[in-house]
This record gives sequence, structure tokens and C-alpha cells, in this order.
Amino acid sequence: PWELLVHLGPSGTLAGVSLARSSALQPPWPDLVITAGRRNEPVAQWIRRQSPQRVRIVHIGRPWAPLDRFDLIVTTPQYFLPFQSNIVHNRLPLHRMLPTALQRAADAFQARWEALPRPWTAVLIGGDSGRFVFTREKAQRMGRLCDQLGRARQGSLLITDSPRTPAGITDAVLEQISVPSRCYRFREDADNPYLALIALADAFVVTGESMSMLAEAAATNKPIHIFDIGDGDKSWW
Repeated sequence: PWELLVHLGPSGTLAGVSLARSSALQPPWPDLVITAGRRNEPVAQWIRRQSPQRVRIVHIGRPWAPLDRFDLIVTTPQYFLPFQSNIVHNRLPLHRMLPTALQRAADAFQARWEALPRPWTAVLIGGDSGRFVFTREKAQRMGRLCDQLGRARQGSLLITDSPRTPAGITDAVLEQISVPSRCYRFREDADNPYLALIALADAFVVTGESMSMLAEAAATNKPIHIFDIGDGDKSWW
């Protein structure tokens, strides 16, 4: 619970780590630590304190600590980091849309959807992210637009939400859908169709706050419709 507070301190610490559930951090110290996510930053900095002349730290994404604490940062545009010597700006996030994984997913799910009229439009629903807040009203608007698209294309909608989707948002989208559709709600222990959607969809609707889903859909070179949930002019906090 205190992970954010210990992170804001001036140096690396293991205070936010559950030591009983973690591997031992002990010599020999590594030459390179690759980290991502806020809670990993203090751990990486703690490792460097043990061998400051040896350990280099590469962070992927957006760091919360001062930028000069990292030897290299690999980032993407949505984090609005400055252009400086220790920061590499990729145009889109890294992803794992490997052809072999996509083909396995397609083989597992294609038969389940064969009765649905094509073309298939995958609807990828994100959620709250920083200044972007997904309300019920926005979800209803998204549902209406997706339904109009499905009717215009005379096809079907394959809908899935994500771990960030707030409660009630998926229901609000579905209330507006009248065309043939299937909906999958994210659960950690469920058979997740996300890779199959990427592999098999003929087009995509993606909520605009999710750079990762946009990048993964873009990797297919298929048409993408971006649903703008707004809020871009609001303060991050």
C-alpha cells in the first residue's frame, strides 16, 4: 500500500517489495537492469547503489523518478518526455504480435465466430488512463457509433474490454448494439480472445487512450477507427 510513498524518496529502496515473495537480491550484481513500471524503479535504483560503477539502468515507458537517474529511457509519445541524450522516442509502443502466436489464436477461435456475418470489426475497449476518464455517457456514444458502423458494413462486431475498463462501461456499450456481435469480458483466468481478434478482424475500433492497443491493431495494416474519449485538455491529476 505504501509503494508510491517509498518511490518518491530520494534513493533506491526495497521498502515497497514483498521480500518473502521475491527472489533474493544479492551479488553478483548485474551489468544491466531493464525495468518497466513505477514499482520497479526503486528496486533498480537500490541494485545500482550496491555497485554504482557497474550497474546501468534502462527503463521502458515513463519513469516517475528524475530522468537523470536512468542511463537510458525507451519511451513513446503519450508520455510527453523531453528530447535529450538518454531518451529514445519510439513512435509506438513495443508489442508481441508475432505471426506464430497470432496464428495459434486464430485457429483456436475462428470456428466460434464462423456463423457471424463478415466483415468482422473488432471493438477494443480501454478505460481510465491519467486525464482520460471513461464515463457511461461516452460508452453509450461509442456503442451507437459502433452499431452504425456495423450496419453500414453489414457485418458483425467482436467486442472485448480490458483490465482498465471501469465497471458498467461494457454494459453501456452493449446497450446500444443491435447488429450481430460477440462480447468478451476480461478475466485473468479466462480464455482470452484478444490475439484472435487482432489476427482475424477485418477492421478495428479502438479507444484512443490506449497506445498499446492502437499499436497492436496498426501492426495488422487493417483499417482502424479511433474512438476519442476526450479529456485531452484536462490536467493529468
